[in-house]
Amino acid sequence: VVVVGVVVAGCSWDNPSMEGVASKIHGLVRPIIQRRQLSSSSSASMFVGRLKPSVLKTNVRTIYSTAQQGNQHAIKSEWKQVYDLQQKLMSATTADVQLAIQLLPKHTQNKMAIAFAATLSNTQRSRAIDIFDKVDLNMDGVISKAEFATWIASTEAIKAKEGVGEVVKSPTPSQLMKLGVRHMVPMIGFGFVDNFIMIAAGERIDSTLGAAFHLSTMAAAGLGNLLSDVLGLGLSNSIEMMASKLGLPDPRLTPQQMLLPVYRRTTSIASILGISLGCILGMVPLLFFDEEAKKFTMLFDNVDEDDDGKITREQWINVRPKGVTKDDMVLFLDKNGVTEDDLVELKEFLHLMSLLTEERKQAH
Repeated sequence: VVVVGVVVAGCSWDNPSMEGVASKIHGLVRPIIQRRQLSSSSSASMFVGRLKPSVLKTNVRTIYSTAQQGNQHAIKSEWKQVYDLQQKLMSATTADVQLAIQLLPKHTQNKMAIAFAATLSNTQRSRAIDIFDKVDLNMDGVISKAEFATWIASTEAIKAKEGVGEVVKSPTPSQLMKLGVRHMVPMIGFGFVDNFIMIAAGERIDSTLGAAFHLSTMAAAGLGNLLSDVLGLGLSNSIEMMASKLGLPDPRLTPQQMLLPVYRRTTSIASILGISLGCILGMVPLLFFDEEAKKFTMLFDNVDEDDDGKITREQWINVRPKGVTKDDMVLFLDKNGVTEDDLVELKEFLHLMSLLTEERKQAH
């Protein structure tokens, strides 16, 4: 009875039916008796006969019932721990089990996964392989994080559509706030990097390649945007890793809650706010650009036909700013010591043009 009780306690977790337990006992005990050459004995034959599933069913039901009720006279102490754990899991809700697993150390979670996989029958293993093939979208033999998330979302969407499962509780305002922060912060980084690189690169391209190849300002902006997008792809993972290291609060949402419309609205609004704020912050290079100096530099380059970095007084007078007469320009150059024989370099040209612009503003 003790042997049978221990076996029943061990087998009942895999197959709780009386017929299954009795069959397992019969298959385990009969070979042992035969190996000990006791099958010819009348007592052994009687014992083996009583181990037939049909005969065992009644006795096994009693022992099984005793084991299920926690009677420790029939099961060993180690099975008591398994029994207690089973009772706690059976009485816990799905959310409680999920939270308990999340709080376990990584090696304990792996141990649970291995233990669960070891209990699968051949049919269950075959079904698991079929599911694996469905999840592995690119058929490379490895399930990526994106593939797994896609499969989970599709499965939960089907359940929600069919009305299967528990009623999903709406996230609290605190959870939605934490969710918004986790989505907004990385988008601030994306927006900042994208706009910063586009403006800085576009300005540089406009003042160099644009002047050399006569590119329009929009063409330079387009090339700057191209460079910004390429660099943004390379920096996206780094930005996400930096955001994850900031210790942002975890909303602790269930997979079912992530399928609710409020989840999508919150993430969308947070992403829009984050990318907008990032783009505004990324416009900081504009504070350091001097548009007038850029315009005067292009004017100087157009006049400097021999590309020696110098222009004559006459060339300067001929390209005077709009609204300035020739006499006014001559008077201004004479006042600042630019003679007929002088050759003006870019630095002096920019300085004097800045003074001329200030004088005109004061005159008006």
